[in-house]
Amino acid sequence: MEYAPEGAWRPSPFRGILGRLYAPRMSDWRDPGFLDDARAWIEEQLARLGLRRDGEIEQPHVYPWSTVLRVPVEGGSVWFKANAPELVHEAALVGHLSARRPDAVPPLLAADERGWMLMADAGESLRAVVERERDLGRWLDVLPLYAGVQLDLEPDVDELLALGVPDLRLAALPELFARRLDEIGAERRFHDALSRVCELCDELAAFGIPETIQHDDLHDGQVFVRDGPPPAARLGRRVRLPPVLHPRRHPRRRARVGPGRCRALARHGPVPRRVPSAVCGPLR
Repeated sequence: MEYAPEGAWRPSPFRGILGRLYAPRMSDWRDPGFLDDARAWIEEQLARLGLRRDGEIEQPHVYPWSTVLRVPVEGGSVWFKANAPELVHEAALVGHLSARRPDAVPPLLAADERGWMLMADAGESLRAVVERERDLGRWLDVLPLYAGVQLDLEPDVDELLALGVPDLRLAALPELFARRLDEIGAERRFHDALSRVCELCDELAAFGIPETIQHDDLHDGQVFVRDGPPPAARLGRRVRLPPVLHPRRHPRRRARVGPGRCRALARHGPVPRRVPSAVCGPLR
């Protein structure tokens, strides 16, 4: 088995809080005991599925909150993922999404109570496709697909919460915000902003958009393109009000990309022209 080199992940300023919360677990993903257990589980699932491993298992992704192993099999690859305890609900969520919207997620081949997953290969990352094509037009397919999943899962909120998906709906958000500030020892200025957070939650609630699944990390490294439409996206870790997506990697092309998702959400009525700053950028 090949492992990612030491120091493969570096916390950026944007991920500073995540690093403080999860960084101590980096060594867990490289622990020989964990890797031996993961490999044994993978081999068991491959046998059950009638698949044969065709090469060494690699560990291309090691982050504080999760790790991913690539498993070569005859005819391609399958992917193993393990999450930190706070994110083990992802396996159950992907299972739910696979049943409700199999067109929007890679096939889930196996999962267990630890949140371990074995998934089929989803294709080429959208990031690689965009870099090759030099065109953001693929997002015009992705965003309506994502909005459609959000809309279809609106009736499933109670079931999603029962699966362990964190509840970040607007009514709960101010209290969760205050609690997390205490947990991480945030600066005073963030505590002083609590009243503003309450105001923004009320403003968002006034739009009347139902609360549903929200990916929380939808970018071109989380979307994959396979032969024929539609693209596959790894979706969802949270239940909360869906914000209006604003791609950051290609700012000159934002105007083309956003309307596709807005049109899909328009069944709730006119899309608001003004979106509160809490949705559009970080709290400063």
